[in-house]
Amino acid sequence: MTEPNTAQSIVDGQLAELQITSAEVTGDTYKEQHDAKIAALDAEEAALPVPKDKASLQVVQDFITKSEKARTGIDKWRKAFKDQWKRIIDPVDAYIGTNKENGMQARIYAIQERAEAKKKAYLDEQAKAQREAERLLEERYNDRVGKLMAIGMAFEPNGNLTIRHGEETATATKEQIRFATDEQMAGAVQRAEIIAERIADAAEAARQAKEAQEREEAEERERLRVQKEEQDAAAAKLKEEREALDREREEMADHRAETRGADLVVLGATAHGYGPAAMRYEISDVVVGHGELRHMDNETWIATRERVRDAKVKAIEEQREHMRKQELAEARVKELQALGAEEFPEGIWHLGVVEGDPMVLIGQLRTMTSDEWAPVLARFKEAAERTKQAESLTEVMAAPDKAANALTLERFEASADGHDPHEQADFLPVIGSQPLPEGSAVVGSQPDLMTEEDAPVLREAEKWGTGRLAYLAGYEAGYKACEAEVTEMNDGE
Repeated sequence: MTEPNTAQSIVDGQLAELQITSAEVTGDTYKEQHDAKIAALDAEEAALPVPKDKASLQVVQDFITKSEKARTGIDKWRKAFKDQWKRIIDPVDAYIGTNKENGMQARIYAIQERAEAKKKAYLDEQAKAQREAERLLEERYNDRVGKLMAIGMAFEPNGNLTIRHGEETATATKEQIRFATDEQMAGAVQRAEIIAERIADAAEAARQAKEAQEREEAEERERLRVQKEEQDAAAAKLKEEREALDREREEMADHRAETRGADLVVLGATAHGYGPAAMRYEISDVVVGHGELRHMDNETWIATRERVRDAKVKAIEEQREHMRKQELAEARVKELQALGAEEFPEGIWHLGVVEGDPMVLIGQLRTMTSDEWAPVLARFKEAAERTKQAESLTEVMAAPDKAANALTLERFEASADGHDPHEQADFLPVIGSQPLPEGSAVVGSQPDLMTEEDAPVLREAEKWGTGRLAYLAGYEAGYKACEAEVTEMNDGE
């Protein structure tokens, strides 16, 4: 007897009104449809390409997703059917399958597995190629390191290879060694060989001098040697017995210290020193020596690890803040450059060289707030406008009689008291410059943000500015005389 039921479509998941029994579900009513769907999936899987790139890999992945959706879709229908119609649950489970291990699910999953195998074969090949590339890169790095060390270069704590002789230094960074072209490495090798040759020459000279000295001291050393042997023989036995006991105790303490030191390095500390006994581990204000680690109790050791971990986190945060300040300073420097400001001496940005012209230190650019920076930028903009006006005035003064003015200016330049005439361009614009008027919105608004490290820079700026002002004062007097001469010539004509 057939009872009316409502069920989810087996293949496409769409809801439909079906008059079915368990016999119809597993019988010929839908079998042809199911077999056709599975056959289509089988044929589609057989036609899948072997992945050779990301695009073909995506085709395989899309099919896997599709087949998985078909399998899980009929399983969802099975569970809904089972809950509503208990009398047909067993035949439906047997036909469709309760998981990927039996029934229709098993048939579909077998197709999916073949697609998964194709995907895995591609990914395995890509991983193999990557490993080979890394192996070749490491092989080239080791070969280059061997050649450089054979020349005489040695590793620095930062991983770079360096060779030094006096003030001469040749360095090859670990990044250069790994990634530089053969031509670039040839240049590095050549520089290292030159220094190595000079080291060898110096060593030979030192050797000869040493041999001469050793010959003079040979007899005295021999006498002292015999004397020392007698003294050492008497003390050796006692020392040996004493050290035998101490050695075991010290070895255990050293091993404990070395293990703890390695743990601190992993947590972010930096190891310094030559030899285990001289090692110290530092990060920020945390400094732990080898001797402390040898005898530190477990409670103190746990607390020390926590301090190092916290210091590492703090160092990362400080580095991020430093980068933010650096980016802010660079952006503000671009604003100053757009206005014509210059950096001289190093670390000091200014526009103009007379009293009242604005000046700001590079350290201030890093630390000023937006509210503090706004009035400083306004001062530079006002100074830029004054300079522009002064340049315009100079052009107007020369306009009435260019020939006469050119002659007068030539005389003025020739009479400049030992100064380079070509520096007139520096002088002329600042003649018309005036200090900011009293009551200006920006007068006195520039904050005093100088730090202790800025003080030497500011003193240098003051020294430079004083000399520059004296230089310009002489030109100002000459300029006024030149101006008077031009006026007299124009009036006469």
